[in-house]
Amino acid sequence: MRSIRTGKILWTIGAALQRGRSSASKWLVIIGVMVIAYGVAYWWKELPYSTAILTVCVALGCLSLGAGLYLRSPATTTTLSLAAVSFALSGVLQLVSFGFAPWQGMLGLALVVLAWGGAADSVARLRRLRRKGGTPPRG
Repeated sequence: MRSIRTGKILWTIGAALQRGRSSASKWLVIIGVMVIAYGVAYWWKELPYSTAILTVCVALGCLSLGAGLYLRSPATTTTLSLAAVSFALSGVLQLVSFGFAPWQGMLGLALVVLAWGGAADSVARLRRLRRKGGTPPRG
């Protein structure tokens, strides 16, 4: 009796974690697109420092977008490819925007490491997925 009850509890916890991962993925993608759209609108209106704001917004928006695509389940070739490109673009634009300046601090360095680490891990997961035989079936 006890093992059946434990199994139900573990299944419930697993289902809740999967729903949380799905929600986090969805919201990270939405936030990323919104930040990129804000940067494009700011640049389009030709407000002061429009190029700098556009670069920073695209860098941070691509980081969020890449994280959201990375968390998608099941991982497909398309989502992992887009996640790798988003992470890599974010890393490059963060280095262009913030540079290697010492004033950047630990937060900036953590974001750059997150971007490049996410790109490397997305590529590794993509290679593993391709070795297994491509995109898993839905359902």
